[in-house]
Amino acid sequence: MLTVFATFGAVVAVYQWGWLGFLFDVHDPGPILNFLPTILIGILFGLAIGVLIDAFLVRLILVPAVMSLLGKSAWWLPKWLDKILPNVDGEGSSLEREKDKTLAR
Repeated sequence: MLTVFATFGAVVAVYQWGWLGFLFDVHDPGPILNFLPTILIGILFGLAIGVLIDAFLVRLILVPAVMSLLGKSAWWLPKWLDKILPNVDGEGSSLEREKDKTLAR
């Protein structure tokens, strides 16, 4: 959602308000067409237009900064939800622990 909001904000700032219009060759800023948000989301996630904002700004700057500020509370999970969710072990660490237990016997 952050990527979508950042993209909509950039489009409004440049094409409707005229900010930095000289960089994008916008001479007459005006209202944005009503179907543009639909097209913009299709382009943003269907093509590579939102990669810069999504990959660099959101995933490499904002998310790590928020997680650093939150500390251990970023990984907090309610007990009722923890019981419902499956235990997914993508790296195989539970297999290593199981192997170490069998070797210790």
